[in-house]
Amino acid sequence: MAQPAAAARAVVELGCMPPGLVIGRGGGNVKALSERVGGGLRISVREGQAVLTGPSPAAVEAAASLLRAQVEAHARGVAGPNRQQLPSPAAAEPAAARAPVEVPAARAVVELGCMPPGLVIGKGGCNVKALSERAGGGVRVQVLEGEGRAVLTGRSREAVEAAAALLREQFEANALGATQAYPHPLRMDYVLTEAGFGPEPCGVVHFQPRDRATDETARHVARPQQLYVPAPGHPDVGGGGEPLMPATPKALTAGPGGGAGAAGSRTAADGLAEALGAVSLGAVEGPALPPPRPSASSAVQPRRTSTGTIVNGGFHGSAAAGPGGAVSAALTSAARKAAAHRPAFSALKLRFNLGKQYFFSVPLALRQTSLEQLQAVARSKGRLPQGVFSNAVPGAQVGPMQRALLGPRLGFVLTDRKDVATVHVVDQRINRHYAISLTFVEGRAVLSKLKADSCRLHTAALLQGPGRLDARLKLMGVLGGQQAGAEAGQAPGGQALAAAVLAAASGPERFAPFEDRSAEGVLRVLRLLPPHTELQSVRRKAKAVYEGRLEVGCGQPPVRVKVAVKQVEDSASRRWEASGTLPDMDPDLGELREAARGGGGAGGGGGGAGGSDWAARALQAVGAFVQAVSAALEAEAS
Repeated sequence: MAQPAAAARAVVELGCMPPGLVIGRGGGNVKALSERVGGGLRISVREGQAVLTGPSPAAVEAAASLLRAQVEAHARGVAGPNRQQLPSPAAAEPAAARAPVEVPAARAVVELGCMPPGLVIGKGGCNVKALSERAGGGVRVQVLEGEGRAVLTGRSREAVEAAAALLREQFEANALGATQAYPHPLRMDYVLTEAGFGPEPCGVVHFQPRDRATDETARHVARPQQLYVPAPGHPDVGGGGEPLMPATPKALTAGPGGGAGAAGSRTAADGLAEALGAVSLGAVEGPALPPPRPSASSAVQPRRTSTGTIVNGGFHGSAAAGPGGAVSAALTSAARKAAAHRPAFSALKLRFNLGKQYFFSVPLALRQTSLEQLQAVARSKGRLPQGVFSNAVPGAQVGPMQRALLGPRLGFVLTDRKDVATVHVVDQRINRHYAISLTFVEGRAVLSKLKADSCRLHTAALLQGPGRLDARLKLMGVLGGQQAGAEAGQAPGGQALAAAVLAAASGPERFAPFEDRSAEGVLRVLRLLPPHTELQSVRRKAKAVYEGRLEVGCGQPPVRVKVAVKQVEDSASRRWEASGTLPDMDPDLGELREAARGGGGAGGGGGGAGGSDWAARALQAVGAFVQAVSAALEAEAS
């Protein structure tokens, strides 16, 4: 007689945990996990994941939680310095995981409808935690993404039902228009540029391991797995493997034209940061801060987006970013789908960052490969390396970058300097996220932007190989108001939150009780926020803004580029970032949105956002910019 199919299933990402440790000697770890949840558990390990099946969702989720605790313990180094010598499963488990597990007795199912799965979980699980706390504690939430449902379990039926009612309230708020799930997946493409890998075919591609001790940008990646960067040539020939230049951050005064305006006496931004984020926001002087220590519990969580699904578009040669290329076509398609989406996005925009593209969970067979082999794996739906982009720029490269921007090769001009703070808060009642931006002018805080939920619709990383900066171009969809004032009224409830944050930053007398930076000080400021509001983070930025035009070739007119070089500080780290916009191309996206509404404008022509060469022009502009910056950095270093 055929064995009946398991009634429940869960998937656990294993990261760097060896499959043998998951199974245990003679299946000992699997047996132990099964016994602790009442028996009947099966575990299969493949491609860096463990698939758990069993007779009930509660038992499977309990076992998955135990296994995740083992993965986190292993990531923290509990398994010992020699990862090849596998300890017993008990040694890899924290004490809490070795205790007997009580399978939850109560269960509820909530239909999610249009609510994105990532929004149900929240950043770092914040929404799940808030639901559990408001319901009395002890509630777990599992999202069945393929089924559009959330399963809530716990020991108390009253708590589970209360959490389910709160989640249904969030769903109803979203159904009324707060945040609609975007039905199309986020596609991520990786382009091996000719500057970094030579003309196609690129030959051998070697994934080089990176050492966080010497690679400054890698230290800002909060993932426990080994990180890699693709390099041209054989591992022993070419590529170099040198880390991006380690740095000691300097004040933002490297470029000609005077200081950055970030140094000097304490400002209202300093007080706001101490009050809201418990971080200091003075200018960076002297030795660099120690690298941030990623939290293993948050680093191993699967990455979720507003789309709910991420599609790896695979690796491409440089031609794919040109007219008619695969990456240009994917960006054009994403823009058209976003313009036609209902309810409509309030804005579509292109943004790019400089930094470094890293990869993890690289299959052994692909550590030394070729572009053709990587593309064959993508076509066969095989397992490709997973990517994570670091926005950090090595501090030692900031001064040369600013000089390059103002130099004759690029010819940019310095247009503005800003001292700003961005406060990220969540209205837990409807689970809506807001980014509230304040600009500090002569010690006075001014509300400059109120932005509600947004989502990434397509990303393309332009890879230049080890030792050089990479670039990532993003197509973004904004789901709520962007500017302060009338337009921000599109973000319901956001004005009250913005007013509370502004009140916390509107005068030195507000900061007097919070000089100690203690947790109690933060709690006092939180009392200024409306009820059921969570403060997620405070980020301070000292910006220098540059603007210029770039030749992209192929008979195309020059493209206007606006770049902000930022000294960024939050509770996790202090770092440099460089981001930019293409101001002449965002209006094309606006015309595409109007055309999709039936208002005419750009549709399928060659020049507009719906045309065949629009995306290629954007990709080539970003590629030309990062190549020019890299060439200037190399010239100054030689």
